[in-house]
Amino acid sequence: MDALKLKTIIKKSLETNDTQLFIKMVEVIECYNQNTSSSVLSKAQLTELDKRRENYLSGIGNSYSWNQVKEELIEKYGLQP
Repeated sequence: MDALKLKTIIKKSLETNDTQLFIKMVEVIECYNQNTSSSVLSKAQLTELDKRRENYLSGIGNSYSWNQVKEELIEKYGLQP
C-alpha cells in the first residue's frame, strides 16, 4: 500500500469519534517512537539468527523436521502427540 492510500485511511479514521481506535493508534505511535527498529529482537539475537541462517545455507549445522522434533520431545519429556 502506498503512502497516499495509508494517509487517506488514517484521515478517515481520525474523522470518527472512536476512542478505542485513538488509544490503539497512540500506542502504536509511542511504541514506534521508543523502538525505531522494526524487530522485537535485540541486536545480539538478530546477529545469532544471521549466523545460524548462514550456517544453514552453507550446509553447516543441523536442521530437523517437525516430526523429528515431536519424536524427541516425546522420548525425552514424555509429551503426548
